[in-house]
Amino acid sequence: MTLEKHLYYAQSFSLAVHARPLFKDDFEAWTWGPVIPKVWKRYRGSAPIPERRISLFSPTRPLDPDDSTRDFVLDVIGLFSRLTAFQLSKATHIEEPWKNARDGYGPDERCSETIDQESMCNYYAGLIEDGENVLSRRGLLSDLPTPTWGWLYIAGVCSRGMVMHPFYVHGLSLWGAKSRLSEPQGQQPEYDRAMFAPPSEDELAEMETYHSSDEFLAAVGART
Repeated sequence: MTLEKHLYYAQSFSLAVHARPLFKDDFEAWTWGPVIPKVWKRYRGSAPIPERRISLFSPTRPLDPDDSTRDFVLDVIGLFSRLTAFQLSKATHIEEPWKNARDGYGPDERCSETIDQESMCNYYAGLIEDGENVLSRRGLLSDLPTPTWGWLYIAGVCSRGMVMHPFYVHGLSLWGAKSRLSEPQGQQPEYDRAMFAPPSEDELAEMETYHSSDEFLAAVGART
C-alpha cells in the first residue's frame, strides 16, 4: 500500500509543481486509496519488495530518469515516508481527487473509476498556493525545510483546517499549536529549527485516537 501511495503523490506533485506527469499510467480510486492496477498485481504481497523485483531505475528499462527526476522522486519518498501506510491511505481519503472519483460509491464498495490527472494537478497546486499565501502573510517563508513544495503543501493542509489529515500534526510541530494557519492572523509566532522535527511515535499514536475534528481541536485547545 505504501508503494502505491508514494507513486500517487509523486505523480500528483509532478503535475502540480512541474506541470507534467512522471508516467502515463492512471490511478483508480480503490477502497484503500489510489491504485495503479498493474503495479498492485505485480507487487501485492511483497512487504518489503525484494530488491530483484525493483526495476524503476534499472538501466535495462526504456525509462532512465535524469538526476533532477531522481531527486524529485527521492524528495517525495522522503516527505511521505513520515507517514505509515495507513496514514497515507487516510490522507488520500481526506483529499479531494480520490473522494471526487468515488462520488456515489459506498465506503467499502468496489470502484475502478479513474482519478483524473487534471483534478490531481489543480488540487495539489491549490494546496501549495494556499500554503505559500498564508506563510507569506505571516513572514514564515524564508526558513522552510526542503522540499519547499512539500512544506507549502502541509501549510495548505493547515490553512484549510484539515485537522484530521495526518500531516496536520506535522504543521503544528513546525509552526506551533498557537499559530494554526487556518486562524486569523495575529502576532507572529516565534519558532526555531527544533520545530522542524517530526512528531514522536507517541504523538502520532495519539493523533490516531481522535474520531472527529471537534475532539481534536478540544484537545489542542486544552494544551494552549
